[in-house]
Amino acid sequence: MVDPVQWLLARPQQFFLGGSANPLDLAASIMADVLLVSEQCVVRCLGDWWIVGSDVNWIQHPTHSVEDLFQRVVPDPRQGRHSMRAEVIVGAFASRVALVAAGEQRCIKGESPPASVWSKAKGLRAAVLFSV
Repeated sequence: MVDPVQWLLARPQQFFLGGSANPLDLAASIMADVLLVSEQCVVRCLGDWWIVGSDVNWIQHPTHSVEDLFQRVVPDPRQGRHSMRAEVIVGAFASRVALVAAGEQRCIKGESPPASVWSKAKGLRAAVLFSV
């Protein structure tokens, strides 16, 4: 069986214009998912942390847990054939990932963001916080 994260890591040129992971491309991937379900997408940067959020909780999925979204390739037919949700790309290429969803804060990968970064996500119904 192929490990989805290892599969992604072996193909950075397939996901990033410059051929290597960068925070702007990761943010753009998440933005594409957000804008499918909301008219509002907020992008903030604080030091090496990026926050992409919305007034809508786009992160929820009917059959996959939040953790699964960051570790598995989950198709997103709304974006066309052979498309996938962006969370797995962030989970693979970011060194630290955290999440705000449904009023809850949780760390998904690596160390938790500092309080100053969490505070920048206040008021968002859902947000992915990451650092490369």
